[in-house]
Amino acid sequence: MLFTYNLGKNIKLKIERGIGFETVVEQIENGNYQVAKIKSSKHLGQCCYIIKAKKKVWIVPFKEYKSKIHLFTIFKRD
Repeated sequence: MLFTYNLGKNIKLKIERGIGFETVVEQIENGNYQVAKIKSSKHLGQCCYIIKAKKKVWIVPFKEYKSKIHLFTIFKRD
C-alpha cells in the first residue's frame, strides 16, 4: 500500500517531536503496529496506528483510500 503525508508537516514533526512519517511507515511495514478506530464525528472514516518508536508509544491518525493510506500527524501517547 502507498503511504502519503504532507511533507511540510513531516519536517515540523521531526523538529517539534523528534519523529517523522518515515519512522511510522517503517514500523508499519515491519508489522510493529496496532490499529484503533476513532469514535469522533469530526474524524469520520479515520483510524489510528499505534506504534512504538524511540522508547515511546505514538498515535498516528490515518485514512485509508482505495490505493493509498494518508497519514495526518503523530503524537505521543501519555
